[in-house]
Amino acid sequence: MSKTFISGHRGMVGSALIREAQSHDLEILTASRAELDLTSQSAVFAFLEKHQPETVIIAAAKVGGIHANSTYPADFIYENLAIAANLIEGSRRAGIPRVLFLGSSCIYPKHAPQPIHEDSLLTSPLELSNEAYAIAKIAGLKMCQHYRAQHGLLYHSAMPCNLYGPGDNYHSDGHLKSLLRKCAPKWSPLISTPHASTRFLPPTATTSRFPRNKTEPTSFTACPEWHEMKQCRAGMAFQAVRERVRHDHRKSGILPSSKP
Repeated sequence: MSKTFISGHRGMVGSALIREAQSHDLEILTASRAELDLTSQSAVFAFLEKHQPETVIIAAAKVGGIHANSTYPADFIYENLAIAANLIEGSRRAGIPRVLFLGSSCIYPKHAPQPIHEDSLLTSPLELSNEAYAIAKIAGLKMCQHYRAQHGLLYHSAMPCNLYGPGDNYHSDGHLKSLLRKCAPKWSPLISTPHASTRFLPPTATTSRFPRNKTEPTSFTACPEWHEMKQCRAGMAFQAVRERVRHDHRKSGILPSSKP
């Protein structure tokens, strides 16, 4: 049976991938931070050469909220660049044919047209607060694109939107996290607009599709239906948040009284 190496297996996305893989009886290879420093080129190259997985999924990353990204941009760009470069080049050197690099929707410009299309990439400036993180993720995406073109490898990238679910940290400063915190203790007024749109994605949705050949797009975004979002308590909580926003809008006259 072929092995799949999932980096970042203890994070929100990585742990969701582990659960999905276990449900399909796949052979999974993991390594903790104590066992493997992903920012060390020599350590990563040696690990991949030794274990020879058929597929590498890069779910590992240095992540944080707006405050952390703004305060430690050098750490974010260095560590995420190192992780991407080491795992992608290390996979090529070890003869690993398939890599999936997971990024973030923050790679797209701050003022990209909504809904965001893939061709908006690099067309205008990024959101400054997480620019360092986004640039590192863009570099990983472009590495996959160019390795696929030059070496004919099945190296692809996926850019999920705002993630939530089991293993998330609801004490950091994120959009959905803030909404859930606000509504958890009691219903508080929510200030929003029906004209704004944000897509939230449970981490299990990132496991639903893997590009099958080198001609497929370099990145893709999965957008779940509401029944998929109800699979965890955070999803049900967000549905309640959405209904509360609608209620407040109807009460204030922003939306008609009838339920849309």
